[in-house]
Amino acid sequence: MLHKKNIYFLFASIIVLAAFYLYDPFALYFQSDDFIHIKWSSEGIIFQDNAFRPVCDLSVMLDYFLFGKNAWAYHLTNLVLHSITSVLVGVLCTIVLKKYFEIISQRFFPSIACSILFFIYASHSEAVFWILGRSAILGTLFSLLFLIGFLQKEKHPAFIFLYIISWVLALLSYESCWVLPVIVFLITCLEKEKNKWKHFAIVFIIFIVYLFVRYFFIHQLLGIYEAGSFFSGDWKTLSQHFLLLVSRSFLPWYSGNVIAFYGLIILAIILILFFLRIQNAIKKKVVFIFICSLISLLPYISLGIDTNGVEGERFLYFPIMLLGIFIVLVVYLAAIKAFYKEIMAAFFLWFSNNGPAGKFGQSAVCR
Repeated sequence: MLHKKNIYFLFASIIVLAAFYLYDPFALYFQSDDFIHIKWSSEGIIFQDNAFRPVCDLSVMLDYFLFGKNAWAYHLTNLVLHSITSVLVGVLCTIVLKKYFEIISQRFFPSIACSILFFIYASHSEAVFWILGRSAILGTLFSLLFLIGFLQKEKHPAFIFLYIISWVLALLSYESCWVLPVIVFLITCLEKEKNKWKHFAIVFIIFIVYLFVRYFFIHQLLGIYEAGSFFSGDWKTLSQHFLLLVSRSFLPWYSGNVIAFYGLIILAIILILFFLRIQNAIKKKVVFIFICSLISLLPYISLGIDTNGVEGERFLYFPIMLLGIFIVLVVYLAAIKAFYKEIMAAFFLWFSNNGPAGKFGQSAVCR
């Protein structure tokens, strides 16, 4: 067992070191809205451009205070935050396995696999390479801490404090966390813990208070930009956007919807074949995680996503965290020889990073 762990650590270390080397923050620069928002941050302005993300604004202010106009430092901050988030994905996976999949005695491999998959996932490029994309990273980081605390709230009062503080910080970072009350409601319905509805009430009340505070400061809950299709009731567009978001959760940017269609069919068939080899007693739990990943896409179905570039990839940062856990669990829990699991893992990594688009190297430079 110790030998296997050493191999896993060595493999993970090589990937992380290669990523830090290839990332090269010294070759990156300010771009797009960075020029506007960093200037506002240098002037101490919070709640920038009708956005209620003070945690992100304060983080950029801190970078400006420490590093001034050195773009590499801002990018290094993004990479460090992304690395921390990736580790937390593995921690959450461990907790999920321990709490809901008791039959698993060895949880090290799936947890480190979740961390590595999340760390190198191609669709994180906008969130990591764009300085202001860190709002998505911060929102996911605090959402992970929230879930880690909430799932262990019965163990120690410190976990209750953790999920409350993390919930507040997540709300003040990015709107991706708005789906957490729905996910928590579903978890609460399935759990048998005492006082479970009391904790859901705490989460819900904090969310309502947040909405009031948000409206007080920026005088709106949702703008036309974020929710135009909701306001118009354009359900056809909303449905199309949802399907494209699902597609882009698996694939890097691509040109045309035909690639998405066939690519998703191939991946879906493989995942279904693996899923069918999972014990019936735990299939529902795996499906539940996948449903949560689909729910996490809902805040962005009015905005949609660009399939010909990387615009909007920050919307996928939080959903891919749940999707990655689902994929790793399907592969790990399937009663299939390890050799075939390794082939599946290699194929998925190639397909999601370089497959149908065939230009991940170019897109990484552009990002």
